[in-house]
Amino acid sequence: MAIRCKARSVAFLGLLLLLTWPSIGLSQEPGGKGKIQERKEKLRELRRELQREREKAKEAVKMERSLSQELSRIDELLERKGRELKGLQAKLKESEKRITVLNQEIGIANGKLRRARELLKRRLRAIYKQGQLGYLRLLLSAEGLDQMGRRMKYLQAIAMEDQRVARVYLRTISDLGSKRSELERYKADLNQNQRELKERQREIAEQRRKRGALLARVREEKAEHLRAIKDLEEASRQLQALISRLQAEERIAKKRGVEVPAFTGDSKFAGMKGRLPWPTLGSLTSLYGRQEHPKFRTITYNRGIGISAPEGREIAAVYDGVVLYADWFQGYGKLLIIDHGGGYFTLYAHASELLVKPGDKVAGRQIIAKVGDTGSLEGPQLYFEVRYRGKPEDPLSWLEQKR
Repeated sequence: MAIRCKARSVAFLGLLLLLTWPSIGLSQEPGGKGKIQERKEKLRELRRELQREREKAKEAVKMERSLSQELSRIDELLERKGRELKGLQAKLKESEKRITVLNQEIGIANGKLRRARELLKRRLRAIYKQGQLGYLRLLLSAEGLDQMGRRMKYLQAIAMEDQRVARVYLRTISDLGSKRSELERYKADLNQNQRELKERQREIAEQRRKRGALLARVREEKAEHLRAIKDLEEASRQLQALISRLQAEERIAKKRGVEVPAFTGDSKFAGMKGRLPWPTLGSLTSLYGRQEHPKFRTITYNRGIGISAPEGREIAAVYDGVVLYADWFQGYGKLLIIDHGGGYFTLYAHASELLVKPGDKVAGRQIIAKVGDTGSLEGPQLYFEVRYRGKPEDPLSWLEQKR
């Protein structure tokens, strides 16, 4: 309605411009130039007003944007920021590990350096005590050529050992310098990752705040609530269309002899009525069928049930089957559809994480996802449906009774 009002305002101003336009430039009265100038100024003002009204109309269109679209946009952004956060946390942990290892290696290198330095000191002291001609006197004091040859070999071994100690000393100094440089580099990376981590956390907190504000409006304002209901009804129609399309694709593929990811085992799903395990532990927040909102007295029709549970709690498949769909779906967040054969399907929505992909075979009670609040208007929960040949049935008639 607001958009129609804005459109009428814009149309009115446009009409006013058309009515005003013919009189401009036609006046031949005395002082006509002044009147022309005055009317030109009025025209410019009307054009400015028209532009302002157009901007307001655009803004009104923006305000009419689907709530589920806005919620999906925020959820997808949170998902991306969450992945970035996990990546940064992994980098942070890797940097911290490497810094710990480098500190240990630097400690070992410092020990080697102290030992090599002590050996060099002892050798220099011994050489100093021998004097400049010490080795020569040792050779000349030999009693015969055999003894001189042995002493020569001894002196060569000492010289080689001295060279080895010097090389170890220099190599240790070089290695220590490299490790210290690497340590400084990792410390810089650590600081950068910590800054980025804080920024991602801030961005996530901001998006969660926006999401909370959006949901608060839905819960407190009737107009927003009605828009949310309209969006959910449209999402439900789109979901039905998706299921019909998947079934049609399966039938066409079978006719053509193409292998499709569908349940091919001996399905006993029909015999499990009243005995299926609950997909997650939690409390019921919404029931199947006609529901009346306690505050706004609006009527909705639920095709499944809502199970409130903490974010991250495991979701299990209720029976053997094959995953037909595992992806985002507007209004449902992260959605899983499992084909159990015999025309039976189960749906699991609002997940925080999907642990299987299309084509995967799953067993009953296998963990397939985790509880989340993607696409949810009521916080973390699992939305669960049972369908037979595309039509929804009351999930509570299929699930085992809680004790």
